[in-house]
Amino acid sequence: MKKFIIIISLLIVGCQNNHTKLYSEINKKLNNWYKTENKTYLNEAYKLIVNSKEFKEKGITRKNLPFFNPVFFELKKYDELDSLLSNVQSNDKVFLDNIKYLKYFNLYNKFKDNGNEKQEHYYVKKIIKLLNEKLKKKPNDADTYAMLFIFRSKIEPHEKLKKELDSIKEKGGIISDFFYHYILDKIENNPY
Repeated sequence: MKKFIIIISLLIVGCQNNHTKLYSEINKKLNNWYKTENKTYLNEAYKLIVNSKEFKEKGITRKNLPFFNPVFFELKKYDELDSLLSNVQSNDKVFLDNIKYLKYFNLYNKFKDNGNEKQEHYYVKKIIKLLNEKLKKKPNDADTYAMLFIFRSKIEPHEKLKKELDSIKEKGGIISDFFYHYILDKIENNPY
């Protein structure tokens, strides 16, 4: 799950070019957590985020959004993140779509952890809808295809998805060998 959350955080808004001291320090904490699985690093990253001047003044921004995903999800701060996401205001449609996606993903994780399968599936379907909308705008986006198949594998028969994935791969161009095998691995490791 940890690798999946990190990949999602990178896919949401992509890698940022802002190399401020704060972001560098948060990245160090996340890298240490990833290497050691010691949640102390996540708690330290959380404190850096919520105590930062930028966060206190602006809340979630395009620049700090990638840090919320691994930190808040792994620390299971779902309600706090939901509140923060609900307060985001922007005229940037792409950013707001990313916020909506993260909000659904946050609620999906909350209900998954609580064992509420009905609500979990409800948010999986909302995420799938968002990903399909994104593919209409960018039909050759391999990252979005990967996320779409991973979430579909939570509620759809795996054999059906594998056939569809094989068909897309045979047509060529959209999904590289790396993504093909990555998606297959995720499908096989998701319970249906």
